[in-house]
Amino acid sequence: MRFTRFTLVVVLWIHTAAFCLSQVQISPLFTDHALIQQDRPITIWGSGPSDEIVTVSFQKESKSTKVNSKGEWSIKFKAPESGGPYILRMNDRVYQDIYVGDVWLAGGQSNMEWKMASSEGFKEEKASNIPRIHYFKTPRVLHNKPQWDITSGEWIVVDSSNLASVSGVAYFFSKEISSEIDVPIGIIDHSWGGTTIEGWMSPKGFTDFPEIAEAAECFTSIEIDFEQERNLVKQWYKDMDAADMGIEGQWSKKSDFSDWMGAQLPGQWEDNGFSDLDGVVYYARQFQFPTTSSSTCQLNLGQIDDSDETYVNGTKVGSMQNAYDKNRLYRFSSSLLEENNTIVVRIRDNGGGGGFSSSPELMYLECGEEKVNLAGAWKMKIGTEKYPPRPMNLGLNSFPSIRYQSMMLPLFKLSMKGMIWYQGETNTYSNPEQYGGLFRAMILDYRRQWNQEFPFLFVQLANFEKVTGPESSSWAILRDEQASVLDLPLTAMATAIDIGEADDIHPRNKKDVGKRLANVALSIAYNKPRPYKNPSISSYEMRDSTLTVNFDNYGLRLRSKTKGINALYTETIDGTFTSVNGILRNNQLVVNIPEGSTALYYAWSNNPGRLSLFGSYGLPVLPFRILLE
Repeated sequence: MRFTRFTLVVVLWIHTAAFCLSQVQISPLFTDHALIQQDRPITIWGSGPSDEIVTVSFQKESKSTKVNSKGEWSIKFKAPESGGPYILRMNDRVYQDIYVGDVWLAGGQSNMEWKMASSEGFKEEKASNIPRIHYFKTPRVLHNKPQWDITSGEWIVVDSSNLASVSGVAYFFSKEISSEIDVPIGIIDHSWGGTTIEGWMSPKGFTDFPEIAEAAECFTSIEIDFEQERNLVKQWYKDMDAADMGIEGQWSKKSDFSDWMGAQLPGQWEDNGFSDLDGVVYYARQFQFPTTSSSTCQLNLGQIDDSDETYVNGTKVGSMQNAYDKNRLYRFSSSLLEENNTIVVRIRDNGGGGGFSSSPELMYLECGEEKVNLAGAWKMKIGTEKYPPRPMNLGLNSFPSIRYQSMMLPLFKLSMKGMIWYQGETNTYSNPEQYGGLFRAMILDYRRQWNQEFPFLFVQLANFEKVTGPESSSWAILRDEQASVLDLPLTAMATAIDIGEADDIHPRNKKDVGKRLANVALSIAYNKPRPYKNPSISSYEMRDSTLTVNFDNYGLRLRSKTKGINALYTETIDGTFTSVNGILRNNQLVVNIPEGSTALYYAWSNNPGRLSLFGSYGLPVLPFRILLE
């Protein structure tokens, strides 16, 4: 074929047009296996070269638009019909297995992010009949400027092959909803461990908090080279390794630990008095192991915060980086074992708690039928007594509005059913008394930006740390602040105060948390009443020295699971706390108040221990504090 100048121009035009069409992108939220909200008009969006034509077809509608000068496009459709599978077309691309049902956003920090692989009941669920749940995990991205869309991610249909990576709370929530509601369920998981509530909030949400508002305005106005910050973090890790005395001293190959201090594991080094240490710590355990016929051994250490390198008799058997929520399970040849053996674990922590955060039963070495428990007495030594200063990027995650700009803002175009939220642990270490005001502002701001008064369901923090009285309890204050937003419409709380773990900020029982949230959702979002309200104090009366406390009658009659009423304290004007007892009489709590008392507390501590008061539906009475006149 002979090409003329005209045909060459036509060919170039066709190839150029095809290239431009290929550059038009649809948001990852609408690709294969996507779940789209029913009963509400939907917006589908994406990006591309300016002025390019975009045509989207879904169900019985087909619409076109142009990419604007910012490289953004969006098209609105009427409320779609529930069901599936459907096909969605964007220009020349086809996306399949699209379903229409109910979309729930799952937000918060590590307890929402906590994966099924590390949750109780994982093996049973993996072997069970898993309902159809669509799941999308938003990418971890930091920006201090508004973002139009998320950068990546993909929808999956949950099954036995990918269940391990799914949020435990979100899975059990979805499973319970699916058993009652005959529509597909989708979860968009945008949780991020260790985050504060301020980072999830809009700069406009800090109206009543001028200092935070000023910080947010300043932070969002400056230019930050995030690539440079990431490189600084990489260099920081290198500098930390350079400062680690254990590398030069080859501590991973040591056999004499007589000059190391003792430590009880599992546990974090903050429990041993190193509250301000972010750096490298080594742990060692020596043990004998019987002869085994198995060729392969399995070493289980549970979760380690944040990174580890693990050695058996001087040989590295495994490592994980920045994986505080993953079980360390390392397999190696039994030929490494001798009569007397040593395990050395090098742990690097970037911030917050550091060390072993598992439960004792997850720490063991197993070879065939032989098994050695590794929980208990270990040795430890600090590798970086003087570690390099932390780079800015490790603190960026704490700046106000940073995750709002990066992860929340793109979602406001999305239609959804409601939101579940599990966050607050990080705020107990900074400003627990402000949490209620911030929480309220965030909920109202989200509803304003979505233009929808959607159900907002959240988890009250679990019990954590050693069992104590109410002295200076930041967790009790934050729980009370969480409950303060319950006067907002379509807002409800599921408490976890009775199902936490004293030695682990990440309790493994996500099933009960998910089911409690689901009961809330079924009641207020689906009009299928379930017992979800915890008994809570409604009024009280003081006569002489007798205090009578009345409760909202959620759960019929109150009952006590203990002989006496545990976790009940009075306080005097000088700050002295005294444990007192009370009795249940006619569905009321009756307490004799010692003279000079100024307050009565119930379950008002980081970890109040075994609780006494429950409604007949099995839900605990919420913690309360009564200030006495």
